[in-house]
Amino acid sequence: MKVLLTLKERILLLNILPREGTLVTQKIVKNLRDRFGVSDEDWKTYGMEPIPEMPGQVRWDITKDIGTDFELGDKSLEIIKESLQELDNQKKVTEDFLSLYDKFLPVKDAV
Repeated sequence: MKVLLTLKERILLLNILPREGTLVTQKIVKNLRDRFGVSDEDWKTYGMEPIPEMPGQVRWDITKDIGTDFELGDKSLEIIKESLQELDNQKKVTEDFLSLYDKFLPVKDAV
């Protein structure tokens, strides 16, 4: 499946991927982390810069963030969907994640 992910969505996914699991799961997670991770090119393309008053946080020009296409296999999709489902089960979904749910776990007839 091909999916278009913005930089923000990539960062959000990096934060919810499982830190433990089977050997196969962790190899796939490592591959996803490598692919979704922020590159030097991203820093230049999006004009990313650290926020001095918020150590560890960055800002970027969201008008330049039109997204990047990623081809995801069945097991990668399964891991992402399970991670999003777990977030929902823990009742920790925030508005930031809604676009990811629309892409990976669309809710039919939502209000």
